[in-house]
Amino acid sequence: MATTEDLQTRITTRDDNRTLFVDYYDEGEVWVSIQLPGGGANCVLSHDQAREMIAALNRVLESA
Repeated sequence: MATTEDLQTRITTRDDNRTLFVDYYDEGEVWVSIQLPGGGANCVLSHDQAREMIAALNRVLESA
């Protein structure tokens, strides 16, 4: 579900307290943020790293 904040995309999970955000970042990079109760983490990925992450997620989904 896209938010009204910039181009940020929010991905909700079964647990409303856990959310994943993704967005564009400087120089064409990708910003990823995972928020859960008690904290969260975020990082910036290059396009190649983001593609690797998508490929890894697809492998997991294909084997499920």
